[in-house]
Amino acid sequence: MLGLLLSLLLTLLLSIFAFLIYLTKFHRHKLSITHNTIKVRNLQSDRFVVAHLSDFHVDSRNLFYLEPQLTEAIQFIKSIHPDVIVLTGDYVNHSARPIPLLCEHLTKLNGCSKFGMFASMGNHDAFYLSEIVEKLEGCGVKVLRNQSVVVAQANVEIVGLADPFSCKYCVKSQSRLRSLHSDSNI
Repeated sequence: MLGLLLSLLLTLLLSIFAFLIYLTKFHRHKLSITHNTIKVRNLQSDRFVVAHLSDFHVDSRNLFYLEPQLTEAIQFIKSIHPDVIVLTGDYVNHSARPIPLLCEHLTKLNGCSKFGMFASMGNHDAFYLSEIVEKLEGCGVKVLRNQSVVVAQANVEIVGLADPFSCKYCVKSQSRLRSLHSDSNI
């Protein structure tokens, strides 16, 4: 009887452990598509479609999960013919090395939106800011750093603000941020 009880307890613990692994390794990489309708006064047309991609957190550990989801997201975005595409930060986790892979996917979106593709940076991007900005701009993305762009045809302004922890894109602070980042093993 004690053996059966221990066996059941062990099975339960292993099941809980397996579920936690699933949540941390697989479920968190799940693509989420949300449709929101926002009423905007003085909009020049009946509709203005914004495709918004965010929080890629690309690193060597999630490339296996991320690539099929990027492909799915790109196909979806192409199918809705957005007026503008916005990317709102956290492109990386611990290194800028995977950015070329992300840009390879983002390049497939060039020309699929009427007014272009715009980006702002997130808190995870602060340590690798210059590399990320260079790569994004190299693949056709206009990076807005405390800037805005007016889409006059639609009477819409797109604003990109700095993450408050990124020193407002202060280039002098990047090397200090990098050293702090590597010292803390984040």
